[in-house]
Amino acid sequence: MNIKAIQPSALQLCARAVTPFLLAMLPAIETAAVTCQINESPSLNFGEGAPGEARGTYAVVRLQCTNSSLLPSVAKVEACLFVGEGTPTGVRPRRMYNGAGAYLNYDIYADAGNIRMIGPFGSNYTPYSLRFEVPSSSPQEISFPIHGRVHSGQSVPATSAYQGQPSGSMVSYSFTHGIFAPADGACLTGKQALFSWSGVHARIANTCHISQTTNMDFGESHGLATAQKSTSSITLSCTPNTAWTATLDDGTHASAGQRFMSSGANRIAYELYSDPARQQRWGNTDATGVSGTGTGTPETLTVHGLVPASPGTRQGSYEDIVTVTLTY
Repeated sequence: MNIKAIQPSALQLCARAVTPFLLAMLPAIETAAVTCQINESPSLNFGEGAPGEARGTYAVVRLQCTNSSLLPSVAKVEACLFVGEGTPTGVRPRRMYNGAGAYLNYDIYADAGNIRMIGPFGSNYTPYSLRFEVPSSSPQEISFPIHGRVHSGQSVPATSAYQGQPSGSMVSYSFTHGIFAPADGACLTGKQALFSWSGVHARIANTCHISQTTNMDFGESHGLATAQKSTSSITLSCTPNTAWTATLDDGTHASAGQRFMSSGANRIAYELYSDPARQQRWGNTDATGVSGTGTGTPETLTVHGLVPASPGTRQGSYEDIVTVTLTY
């Protein structure tokens, strides 16, 4: 049996000196870099219209957004528009004021069909939201179309212009970088771009119209042995607080300030009055007409007619045409 012994060789230990070094933290890249603002004050101007009619108008809120990220990127943004209650107070309806105690109701919508109402921030109305992208190399302008509507059937005076100021308006927005867009409703807890209005404006035209007149019929008489009486009516409407005067001309057969009805060459004198006692002749001047102030609702005036007795009047069908003039 051979037995070998192995003499272990000496273990060589080496050591290297390690030179210390510092690790420097690189600057963090800013990703929360989307800013939006509104530089123009929108306005809703309904113009001038007749009392009681519905009117619409249109405006645009322009939102300008910039992505200032240091690295090329595309930000995904959800923005929501809110229109404050402002002054005068009120939402659904909103109100304009004429400075003289009268209010004109209106509302603001996100759609031309006037269905999606725009409310103030924090209200229960569904937010008016838009989604869009903002590249880091290209600022974007986003338009929020808004539609205004003055409601019909309002009986309001035309003495002064109506105006409102929806203060407290804003666009609230949220954004992300990367493949995922902001969650629905994220704009409600995002940044806010406040803006002011140049106002909401409307005027009511001073208007009056005659809606109906009725004929005056004295009936049949045998020789006009006695006086004949009859009445007719004039129905008119004027804007509230609008001063008006209704006058009657002397007819087509008048002579020397006396009204006449005609049957061929024959004449019958008659007269028209504004009072049942038939003392106040209804004429064609402001002094002899009938005056009033509009209420926004139809008003009916009674014309009182009188044919004096005229025995021996020749047989025939007598007529005249009188013109009504309404001045306001």
